Amino acid sequence: MQYLILNLKFWFIGNIKKYFPILNQYIRSTTSIITINHENDTVYKETVRYLEFRVVENEIYWLKKLSDFEHTPNIIDHNKNKITLSYAGEPLTSKNLPIDWEKQIEKILDKLNEINCSHNDIKPTDLLMLNNKIMLIDFQWASNVNQSLSTNLPKSIGGIYKSKNGFNDRYSIYKSIHFIQFGN
Repeated sequence: MQYLILNLKFWFIGNIKKYFPILNQYIRSTTSIITINHENDTVYKETVRYLEFRVVENEIYWLKKLSDFEHTPNIIDHNKNKITLSYAGEPLTSKNLPIDWEKQIEKILDKLNEINCSHNDIKPTDLLMLNNKIMLIDFQWASNVNQSLSTNLPKSIGGIYKSKNGFNDRYSIYKSIHFIQFGN
């Protein structure tokens, strides 16, 4: 049943994008199926789209570089298209946004800069809250800072949270926080 619903979603989104191409920059079909196991605090992420862009290997690479960082999940296990991660929390909302959110966001941005990482796709759904800590997830589209990116990447990466001047994690994360706080 889960796959039937997912296939219907892909069909529906695909047809909307086909007949209304202006929406392509705002709508991206699901890349992964996420299953949360609260009993053992793990997340199973099965990538079902964009495997040709090596998104699983890319996410593993960056999460390994961030393995000692308290604001990202840790890899527990992985294979060709599945990653098992430590639980990273609930969606960040205006109600659970910590008082020191700016300090935490700057710490996240500093760490990305330290390891020369550009996330490239920060949006509100990539910001979670775990034990009063903001967690950044979903490094599938990350790259080295200033790395030339393929011209055939999905146009929707970054979506409405991407700067008009290209990928800019600082811009995207603060625009995401603004959306979380104020809804616009």
